[in-house]
Amino acid sequence: THRVSIASFREFIQIGVNIAQGQAKVDDYLLFAYLNAVDGNFTKAVNHYSQALDLAVKNNDIEGQAIARNNMGEVFLTTGNLKEAIFILTLARDMYQSLGNDQRFGEVKQRLAEIGSLLKVSPSGSKIELSKLQFDLSRI
Repeated sequence: THRVSIASFREFIQIGVNIAQGQAKVDDYLLFAYLNAVDGNFTKAVNHYSQALDLAVKNNDIEGQAIARNNMGEVFLTTGNLKEAIFILTLARDMYQSLGNDQRFGEVKQRLAEIGSLLKVSPSGSKIELSKLQFDLSRI
């Protein structure tokens, strides 16, 4: 167990080095974004998700684009930016559908319905608690 922890720590350090040197992969940015999100560093999380999205677009990685958009949308929910969350989650939903990922498509579709209901109750926007977010961790 201890060796796994050290190996994971070394891998984490290497990912940080890769990001700093501009040699990171989409999944590296997704991991750092997620870690920042759960730590409450939402600006950094959005920045890393944007970097993941840019790289995924460059690499024509549709799944990476869907995950980055989904997770960025979830971060927008925590900051009360529901309209931006709806926009970006809609893009993620459509990408999951194009990939044939029926499970994620259904989950994001349901999520969008929940946000729509929340907007009807509180049009000015509400925040969603971090513990209730639905991140896609399939590539982390």
